[in-house]
Amino acid sequence: MKAEMEALRLRHAAALELMGERDEEDGLWLCHRKVNLQRIGTRAKYDLNGGGD
Repeated sequence: MKAEMEALRLRHAAALELMGERDEEDGLWLCHRKVNLQRIGTRAKYDLNGGGD
């Protein structure tokens, strides 16, 4: 799971750079990215566990 999350993080960072959403002055994009990855990770874990049904 860690390798998958790292690959996703790298793809997401590259996409943000291409879209010009990277804000190097205050690094806020890093915070948003971390929160989004946590949400994705939680959703993936939820799906892997059968969706909680």
